[in-house]
Amino acid sequence: MLIRFKVGNFLSFDETQELSMIRGSTHGHPDHVCGIDGLGLLKVSAVYGANASGKSNLVKAIGESRNMILLGEMIRSDRYFRPKLGNKDLNSYFEFEFEIDSTFYSYGFEVLLSKQRVISEWLYELSEQNRIIFQRTGNVITHEFENDDKTRMDIYVEDMEEASATLFLTEMSRKMRVNEKKLSIFSKISDWFRYRLHVISPGRSLTVTGGEDLNRAAELMASFGTGIMEIGYSKADENEEIFPNGFLTKIHEELIRKRNKRVPNDKCGVTLDMGRGRYRISLSENDEIVIERMFFLHKSSNARFELHEESDGTRRLYDLISVLLNPADSLTYVMDELDLRLHPNLTYKFIERFFERMRGRNNQLIFTVHESSLMDFKLLRRDEIWFIEKGEEESSILYSLEEFNERTDKRIDKAYLEGRYGGVPIFSTVFPCREDK
Repeated sequence: MLIRFKVGNFLSFDETQELSMIRGSTHGHPDHVCGIDGLGLLKVSAVYGANASGKSNLVKAIGESRNMILLGEMIRSDRYFRPKLGNKDLNSYFEFEFEIDSTFYSYGFEVLLSKQRVISEWLYELSEQNRIIFQRTGNVITHEFENDDKTRMDIYVEDMEEASATLFLTEMSRKMRVNEKKLSIFSKISDWFRYRLHVISPGRSLTVTGGEDLNRAAELMASFGTGIMEIGYSKADENEEIFPNGFLTKIHEELIRKRNKRVPNDKCGVTLDMGRGRYRISLSENDEIVIERMFFLHKSSNARFELHEESDGTRRLYDLISVLLNPADSLTYVMDELDLRLHPNLTYKFIERFFERMRGRNNQLIFTVHESSLMDFKLLRRDEIWFIEKGEEESSILYSLEEFNERTDKRIDKAYLEGRYGGVPIFSTVFPCREDK
């Protein structure tokens, strides 16, 4: 689970800002808190703010730093806080604190984006002694491994002497061998970012696959009042001109590669939006490619409808319910614009369903939102509500409702819209009033 995330000198963030999932002093909704080795971690954080306040930039900070860790893609050179000219020569800061199997870790790095260079990097096990797994300053890497593990680590460290634009964690997760048990901590940390931390931006979905999941998806969609009674896939013509030349061959090769590698949590299938339809491409028992096209069946009609024929809200909801259906535990979802194209009541109901389905589980949902009706102490705790607003030189400031210590019977949605907590638009006059003559 995510404990804290910190970011500084990135897009609209100047000074380092922190999003914390550690519970505050609020006592309501105890089932919203996961107790792990004496630490209470929240299952939900809702981030509010005016347009252009920096909400999406928080999601981008998590997503782009995750991509740098997993893919080795250096963050673009112009992503520092540009309103301050001097920030071009300052480091950008990214740090994650998280829990894996009741052990706490801190991993982070600083990069000088304008020079595309890693300045520092670290991985600690957080305990009473705060064990250092490795530290890096420039291309100098130190560690506390001993004996044969030290010999192997020293070889990996030597390989990094010229890799000024690559993270050490990225290289270690690529080069690790199965028999290096003590060094497997690097794979463990990398796997948390790959399989446990999911960043979802508008237009990107986590799509349900599989017959049983589709049945449960249809039940959920029906419970949200969409009128859908069945969701399925029917065989499609693989000769459809919707697929570019050579596209299916590449997909086939990738599915074979994944199957041979036995990638965790991967069903050796891929779901794609192509043209006006959604397609599922998978492997048969004989390793032949199978192409299917999604359909929806409504209770008011026996006719089949495709995804593009459904309303914008229905399509958005279908993309979201994978968060509810995923059977895995200890997942953290970070989602931008949760309420996009959704009715306020449906957004409220979705959060209710999330808490219902996560009882006894340790999954988290962090999302940006505008819908003020969620600011209801019957739904969310005080420490689950966050705000972003613009400070000096248009920099984004992140803070929690917990700082205001509001009573649990207060109408905080009304107070928020009135500007009590900040994070709302401030309008200026464009057309001056004309005085009557």
